[in-house]
Amino acid sequence: MPKKMCRRGIGIGIGIGVLVGAVVARSELPSIPVVHEPFVQLEHVNLNWGGSIESLEEFWFSVLRFGRDPRAASVLALTNEARGRVGAELLGALTWANIGLQQVHLPSRDGLEAGGDGRPWQKVRGELVLTWPAALIEGLRSRLEASQTTQLLDGPELRFRGPGGNAFAVESGERRLGPAADLDDGDALPGPPSEGTALRAIRFDVPRNSSRAICDFYRRVFEAAAADDAAGRCSVPVGFGQSIDFLERDRVEPYDRHHIALYVNGPAFARAYDRLAERNLVYFNPRFPQFEYDSWDKVLTFNEFRFKDIQHLDTNEPLYELEHEIRNLRHHGFALKHRLRAARPADANNRTADPLDCPLS
Repeated sequence: MPKKMCRRGIGIGIGIGVLVGAVVARSELPSIPVVHEPFVQLEHVNLNWGGSIESLEEFWFSVLRFGRDPRAASVLALTNEARGRVGAELLGALTWANIGLQQVHLPSRDGLEAGGDGRPWQKVRGELVLTWPAALIEGLRSRLEASQTTQLLDGPELRFRGPGGNAFAVESGERRLGPAADLDDGDALPGPPSEGTALRAIRFDVPRNSSRAICDFYRRVFEAAAADDAAGRCSVPVGFGQSIDFLERDRVEPYDRHHIALYVNGPAFARAYDRLAERNLVYFNPRFPQFEYDSWDKVLTFNEFRFKDIQHLDTNEPLYELEHEIRNLRHHGFALKHRLRAARPADANNRTADPLDCPLS
């Protein structure tokens, strides 16, 4: 049987495997059953951290008790190796903080900030919604009250603002959320477990009179079950219990180039790339000079593509900036790829290489 080979790609937010020597048809891209097609998982949000490493450690691991993902160190080294080859400024530090099957990626001291890519602090224009076991919420509240770097916010639920200005809402949730309803102990990210159970949603502030067209964008590009209402809200369901929500506000802060990562089932992944490429909306992030998405073959090499601009699809009017890292399920970061291996056709063992055989990275 031919030897299967794995080769690691390079980038913040990814430690991907590059498929060597395989030809994959669009119809062969894997999918997993979800309640609402095609988004499988909201996997991470990437936010520059402008404070000290000590303050990062205190907030994310002592106060919030996220789990530390050990893969960040190797991805940092590979990222800087790639930047060095093209003469780009290096990244000073990278931390990945896990909550259930989701993550927050925290680059800091990024030399590319001087070139206009982002800011020392990045924050979501809105809030991150976390779930927590009910019996542990009061303990979290006590740690937040004792912290010198957080501010509790008014409201019926536990809400707070962390260092750098990011806002968080905490909801009761006993189970982890992700690409399947029946998650078990084998469905896990590397590193220690977190106290919280999930990044359930991200709520984004958007300009007035934009939510309906934003929903239309997700419906027509991704064929997503996005729903808008008269109150100025667009909700895009993801996987089992997650969502991306867009809420109209009178004031929306400028975009600072934070990004989110989503897993998408195979057929929709391919069709969305075609639609975005046709409109010249595929985005090349200068933080990752090693990646190109200007052809389908390159997209399959990295099992991802990016876009940043959400447009009104009838007028081409720009509606909202938010970088999306769109991954298919062959991406090496997908936590449930062991399930895809188990369901793979028997003749797959004769292929030269398959990213599903490479370790989670």
